[in-house]
Amino acid sequence: MRIFDDIFDKRFLDEFTNKLRYTNWYPTNISNRTTWPYGEKGTHRLLGDVLFKRENFDKIQYGKDKDLSFQTIDMFYAIRKAVQRKMILQQVATNLQFMGMDGTNHADVINPDVEEYSYVLMLSDEYVSSDEGGEFVNETVGETVPYRYGRTIEFNTSDSHRGLAFKTPHIVRYSIKFVGQVIEWH
Repeated sequence: MRIFDDIFDKRFLDEFTNKLRYTNWYPTNISNRTTWPYGEKGTHRLLGDVLFKRENFDKIQYGKDKDLSFQTIDMFYAIRKAVQRKMILQQVATNLQFMGMDGTNHADVINPDVEEYSYVLMLSDEYVSSDEGGEFVNETVGETVPYRYGRTIEFNTSDSHRGLAFKTPHIVRYSIKFVGQVIEWH
């Protein structure tokens, strides 16, 4: 697991967070889905959306807000450059949590036969002090990462992890998850 605090400019993150504030949010982010075929039950349900999902090399599903989807694709290229990995984007998903909406442990594996990494970008609507909560917990490696605005956390998609909400009512914690598959190219 690696932590990056300075991939994005603060002004860019402020503008991006403002876009998230005015995005439509639905309770469709369900971890550890247990039912078929729609996957409507699991360990927890949060507000979220899938902005980008690669079905295969040629077929890609975008979110309802295509401009937001395209912006996150550009963000992935900045992450890829910062982490110095040759990867192809597999998924971008959003998450919104209020107090009491802590996540449960889950993994982000898309393809267990390849090397994949998740990148979680931590954001919020307003200034949040360091004792306010919002931590990222990686159970697999036994580490808890404190919330910091604009922090990006890299981890293996197979790692069991969860995000915690803030401890004060009405403060939003946004997470943007990027999944990249390591590829070989010359």
